[in-house]
Amino acid sequence: MGKKSKLPEDVLAFFRKHGSKGGKVGSKVRAARLTPARRKEIARQAAQARWGDSGKKPETPSEPVWEAIPNRMKGVPEEDLALLPKDGASQIDHYVYGTPKSES
Repeated sequence: MGKKSKLPEDVLAFFRKHGSKGGKVGSKVRAARLTPARRKEIARQAAQARWGDSGKKPETPSEPVWEAIPNRMKGVPEEDLALLPKDGASQIDHYVYGTPKSES
């Protein structure tokens, strides 16, 4: 970058005085002149710039969940399956939150 030149104080004072006023007035005038279609386009561009488009589509399951779970469980070794609690669904609060086991 080049060296910044120092502006005269009277020029800086002018910019300070009119710069903030222009921003406050200018944005309202600009917004009033925009058509709804143009406002929508600007909002779309802003969202695109902020969040972007990774180019990835949401992943859609290739199979229903009731088929996906058993298919994925096929690769789990039997000794690991034996370590899982047999009462997992009925004692979910115990295993997730650490509450005492219920009497059911």
